[in-house]
Amino acid sequence: MEIVTNTFSLSKKEIFHLQVLLYLRSRKWLIIALLAVILISMSRSYFSTALLLAFVILYPLAIVWQCWSYTKSIYSHIFSLERYFTINESQISIHLSDGSNSVIMIHHVRKVMELNSIYLVYISKNQFIHIPKTAFATELDLAFFQQMMPSHLGR
Repeated sequence: MEIVTNTFSLSKKEIFHLQVLLYLRSRKWLIIALLAVILISMSRSYFSTALLLAFVILYPLAIVWQCWSYTKSIYSHIFSLERYFTINESQISIHLSDGSNSVIMIHHVRKVMELNSIYLVYISKNQFIHIPKTAFATELDLAFFQQMMPSHLGR
C-alpha cells in the first residue's frame, strides 16, 4: 500500500512553537534542577538567591529569543515550504514545492514521537521530519502510517 498525504506547510508561529516545545522537552530536567536549587537556596543569603532568580528568569527569555530569531531567519525558510509525503512500507518520500525531493528509507527511522497534532519522525538524534496528523487524507491512511512503524513508536 502507498499513501500520499495532503499538501501542507508550517507557519512561522507553528515553527516557533515546535522549537520551544522540543527545547523544553529535551531540557526538562535542567529546568527542574534550577527550580530545586532556587528552593533550596531560599534559606541562604539574599545575594545568591537573587542571582539564581535572575538566572531562572533570564535563561528562558534567552531561549525564547533564540528560537524566535531562528524562526525569523533565512535558515528556517525550508520548514515553511509547502510539502507532501508519499509513504509506503519501505520509504518516505518528501516532495517540496520548490521541486526538491528526498527519500528516507524506513529502516533509517530512529524513533517516532507523537505530539498532540503532529508526528516527528527522527532519522538521527536531532534531525526529524514533521508530519501533521491533518496531512493524512483519511483515517485509513493514518492507521497505515501508525501500523507501519509500531517498533519505532514510543522509543
